[in-house]
Amino acid sequence: MHGALIFAGQLALKIATDLEFDYVHATRYRGGATGGQLHWLRAPQLPLVGRCVLLVDDILDEGHTLKAVREDCLRRGAKQVLIVTLCRKLHDRLAPGIESDFNGLDLPDRYVFGYGMDYREQGRNLPAIYALK
Repeated sequence: MHGALIFAGQLALKIATDLEFDYVHATRYRGGATGGQLHWLRAPQLPLVGRCVLLVDDILDEGHTLKAVREDCLRRGAKQVLIVTLCRKLHDRLAPGIESDFNGLDLPDRYVFGYGMDYREQGRNLPAIYALK
């Protein structure tokens, strides 16, 4: 959920209500370009019981990571978990039961990087979204 930092920061500036921020970090990529087993690096620190959680991520690809984080938030007692993604890849490999509630861009099924997203931990600071050939 590293890749969402730039997007989440800019999104937060547009939300006209008080927010309480937390950061979770779960990944399937671990520096590579293809997903593997889910690894939890940081769980939610704030109490979620009875709260509405806005889960912000850079990209909805297959959705396994987002689905696991959403399920964890609900297990911790969140009343509602809404998912916001900067990008969504258009393909037929989406995990069952996961979708963005709010999405910025639909992208073709290519590996993308920039604007917070990386290619082998490089390119996160690029000001736009690029695709590998």
